[in-house]
Amino acid sequence: MADTGNGASLTLSEDTNSYSVVSISPGGLSIEALDVSTLSSSSQMEYIPGDLADTPELTAEILFEVGTGLPTVGSTHTVTVTFPVGPEQTTTTAATLAGTGFVTAVEYPELVNNQVQRSNITVKFDGGHDSGTAVTYTAGS
Repeated sequence: MADTGNGASLTLSEDTNSYSVVSISPGGLSIEALDVSTLSSSSQMEYIPGDLADTPELTAEILFEVGTGLPTVGSTHTVTVTFPVGPEQTTTTAATLAGTGFVTAVEYPELVNNQVQRSNITVKFDGGHDSGTAVTYTAGS
């Protein structure tokens, strides 16, 4: 049975600020398809998988707080997304998606009457570069 995202959290290890997270889009791994078609290929293009998977780019929407601000673009972190343990699950330990990465973009909020200020933070997982940690999903238990 499916659950909602309510209760999920985002942690950036080197950032002491606590953000009110509205949504997290963790992205996913992808691998390039390499065209190996030749002049003797008959009815369809032919492909093989590339050698390396591309790491996810995570986007989080947060409630902007003037006293907190946003993380620094280029700052590196151990990035952890903790999934909620929903009422329909039989697990007691939350699943996580974690790895090292860096902030590639921050978006300041639109300033409009009668609207809550919301910002976006974008993080690129680094694939374990320079003694980092490759992004890993750990199932709840």
